[in-house]
Amino acid sequence: MKNITKKKTTKTKKLKKEMIREEVVQFLGRDTIYALGVDQGYANLGFSIVKYNILEDKIEVLDVKGLTTSASKCLNKRILDIYSFTKDLLMENEFGKMVDVLGCEKLFYNQPMKVNTGDELKATFILRNKSASILKTNMVTGILYLISAELDKEIFEHPPTTVKKHIVGNGRSSKEELNKSLNTIIEDSGLEVKTDHQSDSIGIAITTAKEYCQYIYKNFIKK
Repeated sequence: MKNITKKKTTKTKKLKKEMIREEVVQFLGRDTIYALGVDQGYANLGFSIVKYNILEDKIEVLDVKGLTTSASKCLNKRILDIYSFTKDLLMENEFGKMVDVLGCEKLFYNQPMKVNTGDELKATFILRNKSASILKTNMVTGILYLISAELDKEIFEHPPTTVKKHIVGNGRSSKEELNKSLNTIIEDSGLEVKTDHQSDSIGIAITTAKEYCQYIYKNFIKK
């Protein structure tokens, strides 16, 4: 009896998702959208553009790029390089011009934490604050928001659990499971992916496309 109930619940959820996708397509007047996913940082970044067929719930990875800013430059110059690269990608790139929505990683601040130095004799501890680099990385997040406003496009920030939910099917899956799913997507795309940042940006782009459809349904269709 439990298995029958579970199958009915799964079928009901599937039909509801199909209905939502159909309504989103009717609202947009087209069955495809394009999303840019950015794994942001101030030293290394990954960018991916995906095409999402809403009705078929099918993703096609169109382009993957990376950017490394020079450590010899001042931070303000590195931020400017990121701004210029991203703006050009959206205005000059063949696929970038078609992008409807941007997405990036949602960053969290961490409290300073005690870390064992490894010296068992002294057993001393030091304070490590992971938020130092996040402050700089969030400057890049701000740049993405600025560009999205300039180009009149929506932007979303996704926590890792949301990306895992869309890519693996379980928001509590491990990083290893996420990487395995992303590697399969990369192999199917036939594109060259050189860094983890580029790989992660694919997951962010896919998540952005699907979350955008949910956003449209919840805010403009479902009353």
